[in-house]
Amino acid sequence: MHTRDLTASHAGALMAHIASASGAIPVKVHPETGAPPKVAPFVTISREAGAGGTSLGIRLARVLNDRDRCEPSWESFDRELVEKVAADHNISEKLIEMLDTRERTWLDVLLEDGATSEFGLRQRIAKTVRALAQVGRTIIVGRGGVFITRGMPGGIHVRLIAPLTHRIENFARENSITTPEATQRVNELDRRRLDFYRRNWDIRALTADMFTVTFNTAQIDIDAMATALATMIPKQPRKMAT
Repeated sequence: MHTRDLTASHAGALMAHIASASGAIPVKVHPETGAPPKVAPFVTISREAGAGGTSLGIRLARVLNDRDRCEPSWESFDRELVEKVAADHNISEKLIEMLDTRERTWLDVLLEDGATSEFGLRQRIAKTVRALAQVGRTIIVGRGGVFITRGMPGGIHVRLIAPLTHRIENFARENSITTPEATQRVNELDRRRLDFYRRNWDIRALTADMFTVTFNTAQIDIDAMATALATMIPKQPRKMAT
C-alpha cells in the first residue's frame, strides 16, 4: 500500500490510535516522582530514501501483532500519513465526535478549521507524534520521529541505511519507475529530508548515539530485521523506576 493511500481499514486503525492518544494527555503521574507509572513501547524508524522504512514498519507491526495477539494492536504510521489525517477535514470531524466534549484537548486544537502557518502545522504534527508514542504500540516511520520523541521513555529508535545504488534499485522497483527517474527521486528525497531536519532541529547530522540499532538494508532483509527488533520490544508497558 502506498503511504498516501488512506484505506478504510487503516484510517480506522489510525483514528482509534489518535482518539486513544487524545485521551492520554495529560497522563496520570506518580504522586511522588511526577513520572508516568508505566512506559508503553514504541518504535521510530529513520531511513534514507529507498532503504525500506515503510516496508519495515508494516512488517514489524505484523510480527508484533502475531506475537502479542492483544489489543490495542501495533500500528505503523508514516509521517505523511499522520499529516494527511491531521489535515483531512472529513476524518477530523469523525475524530472530534469521539472526543470528550467536557474540555478542550490538544487534539481539539490540532483539528480546528482554518489556515495555519507552516510552523504551527509542524508543531501540531509533533504533538500528534508524541501522543501516539506515549500511547505506545506504535511504529513511527520518518526522519522526524527520532527528534520529536527524543527523551521519551520506552522508545526503540531504528536507523536504516544502504548504498545509493541499492536504494535506487529498491525505489525503482517499489514505485515501478525507471532507474533514471528513481535516481532523481532518491537524490531529491535525500536533499529534502536533510533540509527538513536542519530547519527544524538546528543540527548538522544524525549521529549514531541517537539510535538503538542501525541496519544496512542491502545486507539484511525485512523479515530478519523485523524478527531482530521484536526481541528488543516488550510485550507490555513497563513500570518506571521510582
